[in-house]
This record gives sequence, structure tokens and C-alpha cells, in this order.
Amino acid sequence: MSTELKVESLTAELDAEEQKLTLISKEDKKFVLERKNAEISNFIKTTLGLDITAQEIPLLGINSRTLEYIIEYLNYHKGVEKDVVERPLKSKNMKDACKDPWDADFIDKIGDVSKNSENKTNSHLNKEIIDVINAANYLDIKSLLCLGCAKLASIIKGLPIPEAKAMLSGLGAEKGSNDSKQDSSTINLSNSTSQ
Repeated sequence: MSTELKVESLTAELDAEEQKLTLISKEDKKFVLERKNAEISNFIKTTLGLDITAQEIPLLGINSRTLEYIIEYLNYHKGVEKDVVERPLKSKNMKDACKDPWDADFIDKIGDVSKNSENKTNSHLNKEIIDVINAANYLDIKSLLCLGCAKLASIIKGLPIPEAKAMLSGLGAEKGSNDSKQDSSTINLSNSTSQ
């Protein structure tokens, strides 16, 4: 019996309380959701396959705000992995790129560069979109990863190369003086969830 079939059959046997799963952010904030909704994440599905009785999964690399976005996405899609965004983007407008209008509104809300100034770099790129991309990659949620990357691409689409480079290199400069030796034309996105 494959692990996937084993997880599905064991999940079906759990009672209503056990159908809930708690995800814990790096700030120890707990988020409860339906277990089946969380299984869009291959990371979570694998974790549950190893321990079907697990009730909590600590996600120490994901901050609370980002985990709120992730859970909102998981709850909307109810355990069903959506198609990835078609590439290359035909438009900067996410409603043109997404098959589901909710996905477009969701990612536009996160990638809105006009909101909170504390979440923007000097070049006006909202860091939350990078945090969601990193979390989707960590949790292995392919559809959300592609959606986030498409939003990032839509933000820089059509910009002159120097302006796009400045916007993206601003993300690497946010992390602190210890990273100042990093080449300004590259970005290390692997640790952008640390604040």
C-alpha cells in the first residue's frame, strides 16, 4: 500500500476532533485548520504520512503573517491542488493570468505595493510576496509557489532592466549589514522569512 493511500485511509478513520491540524509559526502562534485542507502541501502530507496521529506541526521558518496567508489559501482550495499559472504571463493583470478570480484577488492583496510602508523596500516591492513564495516552496505547495512567482513577475514585467534589478536587489539589502558583501545583482531568497 502506498504512503498516499495509507494517509487517505487513515485520515478517513479519524474522528472530527482529530480531523483538525494545528500549524505553529516561528513566533509560536497556533493556527487550526482542517487536516484535508492542509494536505495540498506535500511537506505536510509527508509529515502526516510518517505520523498519522500528529496534531501539531511546527513551522519554525514561517512567520505568523505569512502562515495566515498560507492557511487562507489552503482553506479556500479545500485540499484540491489548482492548476499552475500559465507561463509566460500574457498580462501584468493577475485576473488575466489566473483561472480562478479568487486566486488573483488573493495574490494581488499580498503583492499590493501601496499598503503598509514597513513592508516595502525603498523600491516599493512588498516583501510579503517573497515571504509567501518562500513558504510555499518550503511547504511544497506548487500552485501557490507558481502563483506567487507569477505575481512577482507581473510586478517587474515591462520595467527597464536597471529598475527591475534595483527593485529585486533591494530585497537582499533588507536583511542586514552582514549580507552587505552579497553581489547586488543576486538575491538570496532562502532566508527572507527571517525578520
